[in-house]
Amino acid sequence: MLRDLIMLRKRYFQEFLEGNEGIATNILASRLKLLEAAGLVTRRTDPAEARRVLYAPTGKALDLLPVLIELIRWSLKYDSGSAAPDQCVRRLAEDPEGLIADLRAAHAKA
Repeated sequence: MLRDLIMLRKRYFQEFLEGNEGIATNILASRLKLLEAAGLVTRRTDPAEARRVLYAPTGKALDLLPVLIELIRWSLKYDSGSAAPDQCVRRLAEDPEGLIADLRAAHAKA
């Protein structure tokens, strides 16, 4: 979930629900609450539509970026069916520190 929040910029419950994991709504809600309680995710009302909730990574979550990047690298090495986008794979190979900096900057603007 943190990967999707940080790397894929998913923001809404429905976006997480529509992911490839096929997670049940009750499990997803529970995990989001746990991430929020752990200080990894913030939850706020969408200013554009008050009925929707926006989720965002905290600084604590963004500090996990180097770990996430290494997990993705490991996955690419051992899983030929990895779903990592080609652009991400190239950035990982060519400039992992730049990728991390860009992701941090993108979330700082949000």
